[in-house]
Amino acid sequence: MVEAVRTKLAERIENLGLIDPVSEIEIKSIESTADIDDVTESFKLTLIVEGRTMLFDVDDVGELVNAYLDRSGGLEMVEDLTSIEYVDAEFNEEGDSATFTLKIDGQAAPQIDTSEIIDNLLGKDEGEITQYFRGLDEISSAKILLSPFWIKNVPKDSSRVKIDFEY
Repeated sequence: MVEAVRTKLAERIENLGLIDPVSEIEIKSIESTADIDDVTESFKLTLIVEGRTMLFDVDDVGELVNAYLDRSGGLEMVEDLTSIEYVDAEFNEEGDSATFTLKIDGQAAPQIDTSEIIDNLLGKDEGEITQYFRGLDEISSAKILLSPFWIKNVPKDSSRVKIDFEY
């Protein structure tokens, strides 16, 4: 029953995170098409269940983590390589607030200003690009692809330059 409530709730929320467990589940009403001691081939049972849980904006948690990492050394969370778990959730006695522990397992990387890199690469040839990246401590290696093959310099229009990062 708890899992059914959790599933229904998860279907109704979009970019909100759900803290487990759904707590304080209360059965509000039970209705049946059959009475106790009735012999029947089938019947319909309807339960109205009320529960309470914590919902939060997932993006807000990511922003909080990144703000902490920024203050702790100019880092940012690598989202694809990070898992966040919410544990030990408890409501206060009034039921108007709750606390939980945030467990984060993953990787962080130096913050890299992509627009600054693009601005510094505009119009440069492959040798100048290589020299530029050797001077950046935050980047361990770089692969340069000028496409189509006859292009010898980075375009002078920043909208035509694309940078991808792999962690």
